[in-house]
Amino acid sequence: MERKDYLELLRVKMKGNNYWKKTISSQFKKGHKSFVKKNIIYGECPYCKIIFEKNRKRDIYCSSEHYWKDLPIRFKLNGHPTKGKPNLKMRGEKHPNWNGGSSGFKKRIYESYRYKEWREKIFKRDNYICLQCLRKGGKLEAHHIKAFIKIIEENNITTLEQALNCKELWNIHNGKTLCEKCHKLTDNYGNKRKN
Repeated sequence: MERKDYLELLRVKMKGNNYWKKTISSQFKKGHKSFVKKNIIYGECPYCKIIFEKNRKRDIYCSSEHYWKDLPIRFKLNGHPTKGKPNLKMRGEKHPNWNGGSSGFKKRIYESYRYKEWREKIFKRDNYICLQCLRKGGKLEAHHIKAFIKIIEENNITTLEQALNCKELWNIHNGKTLCEKCHKLTDNYGNKRKN
């Protein structure tokens, strides 16, 4: 019986199943063990409905082309399996980058109306020009001359309300306009701040 006939026979017998196994034995040359059992796994491709021999149990499609062609159709019907579901294993203290919740406080200050107002005043004062390279426009950032964190530590600011009421934090003489490149070269940018 040829292989094609065998596969057709399997298809007729197992109609409706997407996965089945058949154990066959294969013969080797003289001197070797006469029979070795080998599991051949067959599956039906959901895209083209052809029965194919699986290389691994987890293969679903007969080729990578059919996988990529069927992907938008599956996602359109069901959506991505993890879409809209939070990863609870990587939240808060369980996340490897957790640093005690200090970033949340800084983020709330940066998102406050007062910070946006302070930033806009500095840009208007400097006429939207980077004071380091004298380039107008582009991606501009407001740079604190005296470090933002240093002011928070000196004034013992622990809440957003205290930060909004601190006059030294919102002093426009403590800021200057820099482009993104020039801002990265400053001594108190990001984690490079001096103590």
